[in-house]
Amino acid sequence: MRIFLIGFMGVGKTTIGKKVAAALHIPFLDLDSYIAQQQNMSVADIFHHFGEDYFRMCESKCLQETTTSKSPPRTTRCSASTKS
Repeated sequence: MRIFLIGFMGVGKTTIGKKVAAALHIPFLDLDSYIAQQQNMSVADIFHHFGEDYFRMCESKCLQETTTSKSPPRTTRCSASTKS
């Protein structure tokens, strides 16, 4: 089972995602945190140095990486403008 929470900044995706993941006993993945870890810099720094288009490209790539048929069940928080 994979659950994706998509919405605008500040609407509670992370809060709800963590609660849903805990209730279902599955991992929670915050896509922004995953991207920051993969890029070794904060999301704000990625936007500042490379721009939104680059961040959205990273977002799409990381979302695809984390949703393969071999990836474990999880709850994933994405932004409203994630492109696939």
